[in-house]
This record gives sequence, structure tokens and C-alpha cells, in this order.
Amino acid sequence: MAVAWHNTDSVDELTLERCPAGLSWRIVALEDADDDEDCRLREMGMYEGAVLTVISSGDPVVVALFESRFAICRRCARHVTVVPA
Repeated sequence: MAVAWHNTDSVDELTLERCPAGLSWRIVALEDADDDEDCRLREMGMYEGAVLTVISSGDPVVVALFESRFAICRRCARHVTVVPA
């Protein structure tokens, strides 16, 4: 699977939908999500600074966050910007 990286201020950022499985990532932004999507992601504990691990990078993207696992559709996952943890 090809990972599309882009460099912003010398920090590698990508969206959650593009993260390979098995690695941990720190959330740096929730971008361009509508209010309902943003609210749902935040209710799950996804906020700037939180660290998650991608379990599966398919559709849906499965992540481990705190003591829980969540399945997030790729459409919503593209609004979560992360950097390697």
C-alpha cells in the first residue's frame, strides 16, 4: 500500500485514511468535517493530542484509542490529520 506523505513545517502529516496498520499516530487536527462528524469523532475521544493505533487500514479504518476500538468510515477518517507518535 502506497502512503501519501506530505511535509508541513518539517513534520510528516497525513490523514488517518492513509495510515498503515500497526503504527501509532498523534492527532494534530480534525479538519473540514461537518458538525455532526466532528462531534461524533470528539465523542469517541478523538481530539488534538490523542494517540491512536491503526489496527486495520481498510474501509472502515479500525483504530485503538485508549481502551477501545472504533471503526471509522474512510470518508470521516480523511478529516483526521495525524503525525507519527
